[in-house]
Amino acid sequence: MTGRRGFIEVPLPHGFTTKTLLTQAAKESEYAKVSGRYRGPVPWLDRDFLALYDGIGAIATIIIANHDERCVYRVSSANYRPLAKDAQEAVSAYLIALDYRLDGVFNRALEKNVLGADGKFYDLSDLPDELHVRGDMYFHVHEGPVKLPRRKLVVDGDLYLVDKHVETFPSELVRVSGNLELRKTNIVEIPAHTKVGGSFSPSADMTELPVGLSVGDILSIQYTKVNKVRSGIRCRRLFMDEWQLGGLSLGLDPRTQLTFWQSNGEGTVSTSIGRYRLLRLLGFSGKRTD
Repeated sequence: MTGRRGFIEVPLPHGFTTKTLLTQAAKESEYAKVSGRYRGPVPWLDRDFLALYDGIGAIATIIIANHDERCVYRVSSANYRPLAKDAQEAVSAYLIALDYRLDGVFNRALEKNVLGADGKFYDLSDLPDELHVRGDMYFHVHEGPVKLPRRKLVVDGDLYLVDKHVETFPSELVRVSGNLELRKTNIVEIPAHTKVGGSFSPSADMTELPVGLSVGDILSIQYTKVNKVRSGIRCRRLFMDEWQLGGLSLGLDPRTQLTFWQSNGEGTVSTSIGRYRLLRLLGFSGKRTD
């Protein structure tokens, strides 16, 4: 059965029940009960709010979602701490039934906050060797070394690894529907034929891009050690430093838009230009560089 504005009604464990919050006043009132010391404005008031209540009628958390995008933005918790175990189990059961993509990390409300396409929740510190994630994976609030699946990883949203030591990274397959951010990691090698639907920023220490890399939007090798962009790599826009221009392959898609940074004596400026026009200006005669 579907509730008003798209929320479904599901039997939940431990006697938990749900209620759709339809007015701004109801959203602000119930959010204040679960927000702890937080006294700022209620986030995403224009989104869809669902309150979960325990067996005695006390509010436990609020799920903030967007029915149009079929995604969940946040599971609220006081002072950004995990909910009680019974509440976590109720929320997990509801999110599995809701079948929405999960954005972000839910303020640590759930200790197991990675939802797999298999309908199971996983802890960031204990991921299987092969995993398909129904949503985003953000590690900027994760404590301890990052251990991604060893073999295969498919992410339906974004994958962000920031300022962390990555102990394991998939060796066979990586597919990310959104953006892949590795800029501040220690990752220097990713699998051949990696596919990124959005933009991709390799790590600063990466020296070589994988064979068959496909990026739907921006491939940014600026501030990296990558000195060659070989034939077969696909992207819509390529960001690079001036010194990297000599490593361009003539086998790149001619529709690729290049943006490169160069010094003008007073600072750094960017220049956008079509690939073939740039090659002519640089004096390339047609000799392959890959």
